[in-house]
Amino acid sequence: MKEIIFHKKRFRRILATALSALLTVGAAAGLPQRTAAVEEPAERSLKVLAIGNSFSEDAMQHLYQIAADAGATEIVLGNLYIGGCSLATHWGNAQDNRPAYEYKKNTNGTWSSRGGSTMEYGIKDEEWDLITIQQVSGLSGMADTYNSDIENLASYIRQTRLNRRGRLGWHMTWAYQTGSNHGDFPKYGRDQMTMYNAIVSAVQQKILTSDSFDLVIPSGTAIQNMRTSYIGDTLTRDGYHLSYNLGRYIAGLTWLKAVTGWSIDEIAYVPSMSEIPASLLPVIKQAVNNAVEHPFTVTPSSYVNDPVFDDLYKRLDWEPEGTGYWNSGNGGYAAEPTVNRAAGNSKNFIPSARRFTKADIPVGSIIEVDEGYQYRPDGWAPEGAEAPGRPENITARQMVVDKAFWDKYEYRAFNLAAVDGSDLTGKEDEAAAHLRIYVPDLVKYTQLDWEYICPAFWNSDGGGYAADPKPATTGDLAKRYVASAKRFTKEDIPVGSVLVVDPGYQYRPDGWAPEGGGAPGRPDNVSTRQVVVGDDFWSKYEYRAFNISIQGSNADLTDQAEEVAGHFRIYTRKAGGKAIQSFSINGAEGAFSGNVITVALDEGTDLTKLTPEIVCSDGASLSPASGVQTDFTNPVRYTVTAEDGTTQIYIVTIQLKKVYDYSKYDLLDWEPAGLAYWNSGDGAYSENPSLNATADNSKYFVSSGRRFTKADIPAGSLLVIDAGYQYRPEGWGYAGAEKPGRPGNVTVGVTEVGADFWENYEYRAFNVAVVGNNTDLTGKEEETAAHFRIYIPKSAAKDVLSFSIDGVQATIIGDRISLTLPGGTDLTKLAPVVTVSDKASVSPASGVQTDFTQPVVYTVTAEDGSVQTYTVTVTVKLDSIPGDMDGNGEVTIQDVMEACKVLARQSAGKAPAEDEMLRGNLDGDDKFTITDVMEICKILARKA
Repeated sequence: MKEIIFHKKRFRRILATALSALLTVGAAAGLPQRTAAVEEPAERSLKVLAIGNSFSEDAMQHLYQIAADAGATEIVLGNLYIGGCSLATHWGNAQDNRPAYEYKKNTNGTWSSRGGSTMEYGIKDEEWDLITIQQVSGLSGMADTYNSDIENLASYIRQTRLNRRGRLGWHMTWAYQTGSNHGDFPKYGRDQMTMYNAIVSAVQQKILTSDSFDLVIPSGTAIQNMRTSYIGDTLTRDGYHLSYNLGRYIAGLTWLKAVTGWSIDEIAYVPSMSEIPASLLPVIKQAVNNAVEHPFTVTPSSYVNDPVFDDLYKRLDWEPEGTGYWNSGNGGYAAEPTVNRAAGNSKNFIPSARRFTKADIPVGSIIEVDEGYQYRPDGWAPEGAEAPGRPENITARQMVVDKAFWDKYEYRAFNLAAVDGSDLTGKEDEAAAHLRIYVPDLVKYTQLDWEYICPAFWNSDGGGYAADPKPATTGDLAKRYVASAKRFTKEDIPVGSVLVVDPGYQYRPDGWAPEGGGAPGRPDNVSTRQVVVGDDFWSKYEYRAFNISIQGSNADLTDQAEEVAGHFRIYTRKAGGKAIQSFSINGAEGAFSGNVITVALDEGTDLTKLTPEIVCSDGASLSPASGVQTDFTNPVRYTVTAEDGTTQIYIVTIQLKKVYDYSKYDLLDWEPAGLAYWNSGDGAYSENPSLNATADNSKYFVSSGRRFTKADIPAGSLLVIDAGYQYRPEGWGYAGAEKPGRPGNVTVGVTEVGADFWENYEYRAFNVAVVGNNTDLTGKEEETAAHFRIYIPKSAAKDVLSFSIDGVQATIIGDRISLTLPGGTDLTKLAPVVTVSDKASVSPASGVQTDFTQPVVYTVTAEDGSVQTYTVTVTVKLDSIPGDMDGNGEVTIQDVMEACKVLARQSAGKAPAEDEMLRGNLDGDDKFTITDVMEICKILARKA
């Protein structure tokens, strides 16, 4: 039976073709399927909430950008996060409605967080299309821990969710890296495949047999598939959490593919162009596609040999020729040795036609041989040197030429043979293809002599600026590393350079920020075989230095320094480059994240006709070109082609930002109080908390001098923070209410205060700091305070509350005002009394003498400048003649007809008007009856 992921309900937004295929598979597996026709949706959306821990955080980190590149138009991601949280803890939190979660949310490509959140809050925050749960990693392969907590959680989610058609998914996580020091690894005998198989078995036993789940997301299988490629077991940053870029990217692609069924084949977004070059994408996508197709089985990668990148290596013709073999004997010097083609066993070998020198096959070259074959790199020492012995046959699939390869030899030559000793006569060409030699393309690159020292290591700590740091050169720790003798700048290692490390080795590209540039953190160790230096390599750092070490080893490298140093190489480009260096539209500069460029433009901008200005690497070409008018309604792909023909794709997206008219706001004095900070802790109510101005870290903050209430900062206010700065909107809950948690720092430019800002808090106060929280602000208090501003909306009220003339009150209905004055009133000179909303003005002003012979328009202007017009109509009571219903000054047969009409309207329920009663109620009984009509007739008769 074919393995499947979608096995009950189907995602209502997948493309019709994908859904049809999935339904066919479901039918084959004997699972229920929907028979109704499904139309392709006009828009793709992705609204997913994970209830998890750091493993769900890893999986979702890059999902927004991946989905956006896939064409999703509405993306909302959420993660109810507790580090190391198990199913049992999640269920306990749900039962007690504990505010135990850090609720992380992403609606625009950036993750924000809200502390002290309940599970209920996160579930009800959106109409989620999918909600996922997972077991904590250490118990993920323990089927007995998949107990009633699962069904209880599933039931709770179904009852709590807003979207009754939403689905419930299971996140199947990954096994630990070989050699991991995680405390739960011994449960699986410290064996990766034992752990992976246990995870699969637990899911098959407990999740696939449950009616609660609609799909399984096989992140663990995708990671395991990738581990069978030439990348190997290098996908975590600490033995269990995924590496920040590559590992998390693989998991993110798996989520998109498993959840939506959309194709990932055309996705070009990567979080790091240096760690995930374009050549690696086919390897990753194969692993993910195979995982979704076969979620409970490891599918070996077809990319088992480390690829040779066209921009760094070229294939060497090793000149195979006929059959025969070289024999260097004891490896001693030989002026002109020859190939032995006459021996009985010559037919078993294919030799190179000549010997090679170090100039032909330099350090850093790669030699590959396929399974079932071997080669002997015969070697001859320099003249007069000691004979080093004849080299052994090599069957290793791949070998990197290091300094030791040439250490004792001046010449090397090659004999290729089948491992089983087969006769290769007539098979020379076929056999020769099984040995390949790749050499650095030194026409494009120069190998940098980076000058090492040992024992030594650099430590940039938080990555902050350091004027003249020195590597540590003493102690046992220093003996584990070989370090670069100096720090490098971007000029030394420009964008487009290549960093190469051999299997089994790693390097830390320690980094220091520019002076005053904050502390971006110390870089992690890198074991990725080849990294192309991109803009992101230098974006936060002014200097880089390198520590090289053996993976998983604490060995003393003092006597191996030269050998170890040879396993790390730096190649700088002689020419070329394919980077977009700057991208702007209408003066707005694009922000770079990997190969994604985001340009923020004002809301209302016409995206169909934008003309970007683009600067690329020298000598590179660009398509579409700079200055070409382009439609940016959807993300646009730009291809940069270097002089050497290699390319790099960039994805440009437009982010529309709301435009605020600050003339409609008042700037609030938030009363900065110097170097100090508030700490609301868990957000519990506090009657009179105080500022901390004595702690050592007080110098990092400028804080408000008091706490504020909703009356001070109402909904609709704006909180504005400048780039490079952040603020924490500390909050205290209501007396006796649930503790909402301490808010996180905010670095977003403009935040509009909504109802949720005050939902759980009675008081808020502010701490302002430089991003990174470690910049001393002494003497910079006023300057820092200016980088945070609070704008309070001006009043928009613009109502006429009352309108009167000579004590007569008008009737106000909508934007119409009317009143009737006594007969004989002169309408040309009236001075009305007008009252309007607080802070509003009116024109004509109250008390201004005005001519009301025609309707008059009054304009009320609110504090925020908005206006409302009112039309005022004034009438005068006429002197009435009894029976003169039409008011023309005489009684005629027409008045009898008018009286009959009034009587008819009265019968239909509409009372006579005041003036109609005045003229027509002739019998004085305050009623309009047929008797009154007869009285008018009598007047008419007497008149005749």
